[in-house]
Amino acid sequence: VLIALFDDVPLDRGPTYIAPESIREVSRTLAASPDGVDFVNRSTAVQVMTRCEERVALTGKVGDLYVMHPFMLHSSSPNPSGSIRWMSNPVIYTHEPLRFDAPASPVEELVVRALRD
Repeated sequence: VLIALFDDVPLDRGPTYIAPESIREVSRTLAASPDGVDFVNRSTAVQVMTRCEERVALTGKVGDLYVMHPFMLHSSSPNPSGSIRWMSNPVIYTHEPLRFDAPASPVEELVVRALRD
């Protein structure tokens, strides 16, 4: 998941927030539910978020780029400044399905580590 800032986003302009621990929690939730999990459902996401203590604001300057693990839960926040935040959140797809039996990428390796720890 990418977040590209096309404008400065200081803390007082409602940055995107991430939950770094969510990679572990999403990995474990999916592993425990082979039929799938609806993370778009707010109650499901809230249930996972209750197991995450840390929240990090993605502040930055125009041109900054955040590259996040696809299991990283993230959310917008209120923008009290009244000015528009310009950013892009393009989707990147893999050419092949992820393989957790023989991880070959950092994305796969983080999931394997989350399930092992």
